[in-house]
Amino acid sequence: MRCLSEKKMKMRRILIVDDLQDVREMLSEILVALGYEAQTANDGTQALAKLESDPFDMVISDVKMPTMDGLSLLKSVKQRSPDFPVLLIAGHQSSVSQYEAVHYRADGFLQKPFHIGQLSEAVERALKGSNGH
Repeated sequence: MRCLSEKKMKMRRILIVDDLQDVREMLSEILVALGYEAQTANDGTQALAKLESDPFDMVISDVKMPTMDGLSLLKSVKQRSPDFPVLLIAGHQSSVSQYEAVHYRADGFLQKPFHIGQLSEAVERALKGSNGH
């Protein structure tokens, strides 16, 4: 067993960005249950500050937020690090389409409401496509 614990993989760190505290907490709990480490930010501006100071493997961001929305955050992250995975989440009433998310190089797009399995699959796909980030 000691060999297995020594070879234990590093836990992937995911930054959750949403202006609603309940959504941040729910996503954080789900991701922790799935085996990830999760931290949160209130908006895109706070997310960029956290990305500058701490290492993360991925960002999951709501699209509609005050101060800096998810598309602006996506553009900024991709300008700095084109291969860094970003998954966007949009409310069912959102005017942002999956086409726009792909256009700005999002690594995934989920429309609310979604199931835990859909979130898990989207996160796994984005992390696998990230060239080891």
